[in-house]
Amino acid sequence: MGTYGSATAASIDTVAEKDDPDFRIFTIIEDHQGDLWFGTVHGVRVFSKGRFRDIPNPANIPEIVVTAIYEDEDGDFWIGTHSAGIGRIRNGQLTFLPMERMPIFKRMVTSVIEDDQGTFWFGTNHGLFSASRKDLNDIADGKYSPEQVVSHFKTYGIADGLLSSEFSGGSQSSAIKDRDGKIFLAGTMGVVEVDPATLRSNTPKPPVVVERVTMDDIPLKNGAIIPA
Repeated sequence: MGTYGSATAASIDTVAEKDDPDFRIFTIIEDHQGDLWFGTVHGVRVFSKGRFRDIPNPANIPEIVVTAIYEDEDGDFWIGTHSAGIGRIRNGQLTFLPMERMPIFKRMVTSVIEDDQGTFWFGTNHGLFSASRKDLNDIADGKYSPEQVVSHFKTYGIADGLLSSEFSGGSQSSAIKDRDGKIFLAGTMGVVEVDPATLRSNTPKPPVVVERVTMDDIPLKNGAIIPA
């Protein structure tokens, strides 16, 4: 189990390293090999074969507070953070997605989970976001510019039926998937249920309707001649 000061094994023996008293833990998962992954106040730490190892931070971000970790079927790990956005860990290498055009992800990502359709869902303290695993990998691999990244995320808020756009978390996973493929996320006003199988995108563009035309703050009537 993880605590705000260390990690403790089932035998109640403390397994945190003695030279790191600030080993605060926010989330723990077990990967497909049985290793434990800890989201801590200093990034990601892995407990394997009785020893800890840290995932290097190539981005040199001063403080990476990891609040969520998820392993996909390819063995890649996706992390949500308090202030550094979203990251992918592949073969022990951490890559942060370029989220300059989506400053919302510079706040807290409270949950990361994938549905049966291969779409990732990110609960944050300012809304719910989704993106396909393929797009996320392409973004992490640098195939899109920061300007293009925005178009690959879908955003859900109060206008889409949420009672609140703030999702709880930061202490262990706050999202689960049931046997039917439904996603459940903890929100500040209750549990949010998402059924990805029934979601449909409204792809047709709405018609453009011109209701009023003005020139120098004076409304123009139908058939009016506008001087060149």
